Amino acid sequence: MIKAKEPIRVLVVDDSRSMRVSLAGMLEDFAYRVELAEDGQDGVARLAEFAPDIILLDMNMPRLDGLGVIRHVRLEMEDQRTFIIMVTSDESPGLKLKAFTAGADDFLNKPFDRAELLARVAVAARQVRQGRRLRSALESIGSEIDQISALQHRLLPDEPPTMDGVSIQSLYNPSGKASGDYFDYFTIPGGNLRAVMADVSGHGARAAFLMGIVRTLVRLTRTNYVHLPELLRLIDVHLRSIIGQEPDFVTIMAVDVDFAARNLTYVNAGHCPGLLRHGDGRIERLDPTSTVLGFFDLEFPAVEVPLGEQASLFMFTDGFYDWELEPGRLMDFDAFWAMAVDQAAQPGDYLAHLMDAVRGRMGEHSEFRDDLSGLWVDMHLDRAGAGLGGPAPCRQCDESEACYVVSTTADAVAVRKAVKAAMAVLAESITDEAVLYDLDLALTEACSNVAMHAYPSGLSGELEITVRLEHGAWVMLEVADRGRGFLPQADIMREPEPTAESGRGMYIISKLMDGIDIIRREGKNIVMFRKNIGKDAWTDYA
Repeated sequence: MIKAKEPIRVLVVDDSRSMRVSLAGMLEDFAYRVELAEDGQDGVARLAEFAPDIILLDMNMPRLDGLGVIRHVRLEMEDQRTFIIMVTSDESPGLKLKAFTAGADDFLNKPFDRAELLARVAVAARQVRQGRRLRSALESIGSEIDQISALQHRLLPDEPPTMDGVSIQSLYNPSGKASGDYFDYFTIPGGNLRAVMADVSGHGARAAFLMGIVRTLVRLTRTNYVHLPELLRLIDVHLRSIIGQEPDFVTIMAVDVDFAARNLTYVNAGHCPGLLRHGDGRIERLDPTSTVLGFFDLEFPAVEVPLGEQASLFMFTDGFYDWELEPGRLMDFDAFWAMAVDQAAQPGDYLAHLMDAVRGRMGEHSEFRDDLSGLWVDMHLDRAGAGLGGPAPCRQCDESEACYVVSTTADAVAVRKAVKAAMAVLAESITDEAVLYDLDLALTEACSNVAMHAYPSGLSGELEITVRLEHGAWVMLEVADRGRGFLPQADIMREPEPTAESGRGMYIISKLMDGIDIIRREGKNIVMFRKNIGKDAWTDYA
């Protein structure tokens, strides 16, 4: 840590003993810390250990003269901070010009006036202290930027979601310590995947702050699901309220992959196009569907793309191609896109191979000028959801009802698959997306509660979902487990306090459904909930 109030250190370099003693006496009277050197070579030897702030330097000395000392300080040590005052009796024509050209900061002829010498040293000391304060401020700012950078790294996902048939590679290379890039991926209700890639204009702390806002709003949808157009509207409204008339903006691409329906839905607000490689080798370019966020009140249309049994998706920021092939000649997007397409057909680590290809095009002095981030999502939709038996028709229900049962283990991965399987059954009979969303969210809440609380930690018990449908009328869902018994509390459907650690799941279900009951029967805990559905929401009556 630099301390602005530390004593000013002055090195006196002069081959005259009397001059050294005289200068030391003058300076020590004013609390300067003084070190003496008898010639240029002796002065150079003392530089590293004493680390002077100011050098009072004679010109003509044995072994190494004053100009030699200046060149050593400025060129060999690459020290531009130390204040050098040449004090000499040499009046050779052009000497002053040579001294300033070599790197001297001031020049004083001998004999000199004592008051003038002290005044010039005081000016030098003032500059030294100002420099210390500036460096101290820069250290403080640098420390804060380091903390921002560390926080940013922690805000990025640290491991892929646990999903059969899905593998994710990620790359994050900030151009400075704080970045405006952001990417994320997580599961959403139904066991599906949401992936996001965003780029905030600019660099540094301001860009990092805005990135944090984007990340917070995106992450809210992990537990409070909204469709992609609604997500971008939410981000845009918040950004415009914060940014105001400032020139900042955000580009973003967000993708939802529905494994059961085998389709990909995306929105792209002014961001780099996504690269979608289908299983048959076809490349599809996912171009922007709207302009950037932060300026205008916009609509953000979503585009749906059907998928086959296998597909791969590359999402990235413009740092991949924002660099110079040679001075004055920029790498262009089309050339980078061609590299990205070529690498998509190669096996192995896609992002590593792509970076090798990019660096292979860079010149000797090329360097990335912008933050650089990438996501590679490899999806085998024929395996996603594997390991879960499909819903089996129930043979005990009334013939007027359609009834299916899904049995699985109560761990997080299996539960997600079970919910997805149950929702696939409902999607065959119900066309209203809002109704399906309510059922999905309620079923996810009930099943998650079993996975988290029904069985002792480390043990995975049974979970059973029963789906009953009266076409054109209602849906009844039952979630049963054989975990620890419980007595439902009278106020379990009441809205929990903001600080409450539990209770929100049942409250959410009660608000989404038209009826809910909790019983214990034949050794099972059973949560039953019903939703009445108008005829126009059913495929049979559409």
